[in-house]
Amino acid sequence: MDTSKLERFREQVKGVTQGDDFVVDMILFEAGRNEGLTTLSRYPFFFHGLLGLITNIMYPLMGLKRKVRLFKEDDFAFVSCPDPIFRTKTIGLITGDLKYGIIYLPTFHITAALRYHKFFNSNHIRAYFPTIKIRHVLDAKRKLAIFKKKCGDLGNDIESRRLLSTLSMFLVYDGVVMDYLKDADGFKGKWIFEHDKYYFMPAVSHLRQVGKESTMLQHGVFFRTSHNYFPMFCDKVLCCSEREKRIYTENGVSEDRVTVLGAPLQTLQLSEETRAIGKHYDMLVLLTEIKDVNRDVTSNILSFIKQNYDSVLVRMRPRSRKIDEALLGDALRGLKLSEEGTPLIDDLSSCKKVVSFSEDANVEVAKLHKPFIYVWNEGERDLKFMGNCATADNYQEEIKNLMDQEFYSTFNKEQYNEILGETDVNVLRDRFVRYIKS
Repeated sequence: MDTSKLERFREQVKGVTQGDDFVVDMILFEAGRNEGLTTLSRYPFFFHGLLGLITNIMYPLMGLKRKVRLFKEDDFAFVSCPDPIFRTKTIGLITGDLKYGIIYLPTFHITAALRYHKFFNSNHIRAYFPTIKIRHVLDAKRKLAIFKKKCGDLGNDIESRRLLSTLSMFLVYDGVVMDYLKDADGFKGKWIFEHDKYYFMPAVSHLRQVGKESTMLQHGVFFRTSHNYFPMFCDKVLCCSEREKRIYTENGVSEDRVTVLGAPLQTLQLSEETRAIGKHYDMLVLLTEIKDVNRDVTSNILSFIKQNYDSVLVRMRPRSRKIDEALLGDALRGLKLSEEGTPLIDDLSSCKKVVSFSEDANVEVAKLHKPFIYVWNEGERDLKFMGNCATADNYQEEIKNLMDQEFYSTFNKEQYNEILGETDVNVLRDRFVRYIKS
């Protein structure tokens, strides 16, 4: 990722944030990785001011706690943000007897925050929802004006506008972070983050400046370096598998910073949500986001399945469903699609075998002991992993093996754990508690 055009503003960024080179690197990286400018990023102060106004009125009325209260006896604090995918819903499965509080940074997913509050309140888990104050927005706007004045030759090119957008967001959330860190001044436990990019950067940088460690509890499985995980801004990471640990260390992250935990939170299942559904289909096809790199192979595989098998259910990736349906077009025609909003557990329970394009879903597939094959996409280059999946060259043979044999998978238990991560909740709990107490 090329941030060279932004380097000329390094000293000005350092001055306005009162940070060090680490902080500047975070901001320049985030500005460089943004591919476009949304309406929100063009008018950050207006929209974040509006968000603050709405939540500061609504949250107290709905009972959401805005003031963070972490205690000396707390073992850890988990920093997340509300979005439609309720990943942290299952955090209680791995915490054992640990004491903790969850801090949700403000986002525009207000309905998700309300849902989170209802769930955690009924389960007696402390969840806090600090809000953006108008003074945070005004202070950030004032600092940005000083920054623009000092830059002089900022210009109106796309790189400069991305920098302004990123810096605006950083300054707003910096104010939020400073407030809740003051409230948590007596807290001595570990700081765990769901992410270390986006809204999380000010919190990561402030902890570093006061000599406190931050750890990212990895929020998904990955097969190659991506901007979600590299560079790694948190001091340490709890990753999913030994395979991922190798990718970290091969890309310059020292081994002592990486601990293997296992399956990500969103793949764990609360016992009360598990339901028994009769098998109605012979095959479930679990799709991932459709991009140029995987569109052709996905279409070819769907066409092959449609021609050779009748009892098939296709599950679209929920977040990009409409776009993916349009991109796949004719390849989906004639196939039964899972209804929007259907839980993954329901689709898995209704099918005997699985053809999966989704790395995260594989965790749930294996936990339910479903025969499955995973389709490897060009670009996910991990040579050790390639021997355990279907490809554009061998998918017909692998699908036939899957459907013709009573139980077929290219993974045994040891290979699965090494490649994708441990799924046993008891093991995950032991590992997490041991890490927090270390």
